[in-house]
Amino acid sequence: MVGRGNKCCFHNCENSKRSNPNLHLFKFPKSEELSQQWVINSGHVNLLDISPGTLMKNKVVCEDHFSEDDYRNTLNRKLLKKTAVPKHFSGGIVDEKSIRKSSPLPSTYWELSGSVSDTNLKKTVRTYKNVMLQDFLPDTLLQESSVVRKKSSDSDVSEKTKQWLDDITNMPTSSKSKRHLYDVPDSPKKKKMKKTIEHQRNLLKNERSTIPYLRNKCAMLKQTNKLQNTSNKIQFKSKYSRAVTSMQISHKKRTIWTRDEKELAPLTFYKSPSTYKFLRQKLKINLPALSTIRKWIGGASFRPGFDKLHFIQITRKVQVMEEAEKYCTIVFDEMKIDRKFEYSKLLDTIEGFEDKGIIGGRSKTTGTQVMVLLAGGLYSKWKIPLGYFVYGSAMKHTILKGVIIKAI
Repeated sequence: MVGRGNKCCFHNCENSKRSNPNLHLFKFPKSEELSQQWVINSGHVNLLDISPGTLMKNKVVCEDHFSEDDYRNTLNRKLLKKTAVPKHFSGGIVDEKSIRKSSPLPSTYWELSGSVSDTNLKKTVRTYKNVMLQDFLPDTLLQESSVVRKKSSDSDVSEKTKQWLDDITNMPTSSKSKRHLYDVPDSPKKKKMKKTIEHQRNLLKNERSTIPYLRNKCAMLKQTNKLQNTSNKIQFKSKYSRAVTSMQISHKKRTIWTRDEKELAPLTFYKSPSTYKFLRQKLKINLPALSTIRKWIGGASFRPGFDKLHFIQITRKVQVMEEAEKYCTIVFDEMKIDRKFEYSKLLDTIEGFEDKGIIGGRSKTTGTQVMVLLAGGLYSKWKIPLGYFVYGSAMKHTILKGVIIKAI
């Protein structure tokens, strides 16, 4: 694939747009004959292999190789005349051996070019059948040399064709070495080295892909720390007012809620579930989801007896109640259960034995009766379990009396 031209393609010319942004570069002409003349004058042997269309798209010549007479009379821009041809490359003519070594033309071509001026072209082509002139001569010159195809033994090569062949012969040697057209099998050591290089490239690619992510994360952390430092300087009236502010400013998705935020969310939900939904869904206030609150409430380990953590939740519920809602009754009931043992993954214990909680602890007796105590609203509809006890037989009235007093 031919590279995009931002550099002059003349022999030994180092001018480019990178070194000189104000440099004027000109594309090769569309005319095939004129394009071939540009190639010869450039002294660049490797351009002989490139078609005129590709030359026009990808190769350029800088303004230093044109005379003042080659430009049009324009005020603002430098434009070449349609018949403009660059000056011949400035350099000595190299010997024929160096040209043969670097030129893309086959070796039989040089034998042809050496004899073309003295002998008949048709006779020479018969001697060197491997030479295909149509691969190297422009169409205009091929028309003049049509005597080769017409079996004419009298016509010689024109002076124009001779001059064209001499110009190609006098082109300088290319500085680039020709690449091999055959594949060389790799040695085991080279194969191993290639595999290692490919592996290291993949590792480097993966590491580079994490750089933008880490940059964004670093910027977010800086912003969060800045907001937290600002909020810490503000004097809040309570820890819950600070929790509301931190939820709106600092909390992001899939991050852990703080302890104060976990206390505030259930209190707000207990006060009015409909208001909580309105604040979260309609007003778009940043609050824990309802499923998260239910998970917090249901995630507590509720063991037989009176659980302290459960009574803390009840206390929070009562704090947001109206005065009339606080009036309640304590209800107790005993029910029979099956003789069955189950493993509780949450409590990491075997359930099914007699368990009296703080009153008498666990025993080896299989539980068959459960005493449950509930608190229910007297003027409003609400029920909260207070505790339960597992017995192997019916609970005695003396023990029941102590349990009720403890619940009150």
